[in-house]
Amino acid sequence: MAGRLRHFRVAGRRLGCFLLPLVQGSKQVWLLGAQYFCLSYSWYFSITWLPTYLREARHMDPKDSLFPILAGLPLFLGGIGCLFSGFIAKPLANMLGSTGAARRTLGCLGFLMASSLIVLSTFLENPIPAVIALAFASFSNDLVMPGSWGACMDVGGKYAGTLSGTMNMMGNLGGAVASAAAPYILGWANNDWNKVLYVAAGVYFVGTFFWLTVDPVTPLEKAEAHHA
Repeated sequence: MAGRLRHFRVAGRRLGCFLLPLVQGSKQVWLLGAQYFCLSYSWYFSITWLPTYLREARHMDPKDSLFPILAGLPLFLGGIGCLFSGFIAKPLANMLGSTGAARRTLGCLGFLMASSLIVLSTFLENPIPAVIALAFASFSNDLVMPGSWGACMDVGGKYAGTLSGTMNMMGNLGGAVASAAAPYILGWANNDWNKVLYVAAGVYFVGTFFWLTVDPVTPLEKAEAHHA
């Protein structure tokens, strides 16, 4: 029992060493969390409200054989996007000269493409190309994923798990806010689903600016020592 207590005290001190910069306002931690909040806010539409959107806004019958395919297409292409981003990350880093530049490029590109494709979907009357646009928005969303988690490992260092959990918590918060906000947006907009999508696109767009300013490679302890 005494050994376990010592273990928890040591773990608590180590956690405190990491959380102190967070409380003091570490730019890297807050920017990684903020971009992941934006990423998850808009992506959660695909795993919460998309089937309802297909029924109410696109007037699709759930018994239609295409319905489950279209409802699942964003998740499928999202997975492809994540793999694609992982494969091109190293060649892109070699081309741009650094891992940080490659992560920022994929982050900004992913957010901008996702935002644009969501807006594009609202102008497409046929539900099939509209959902294909949403699916490629999900593909673009997941271009950001490998760089986000890679940044947690590099920036967090020995506290990579804690930083990863912090970033993931912010993402879950974004998803929870998005899921709860949709009915209020629909109520305000007289059931205009485009307004829900415009908000999602806007949040994606905001996420771009977090990637423009974040340092996704410098270890937190080194960064704090440099600014001390």
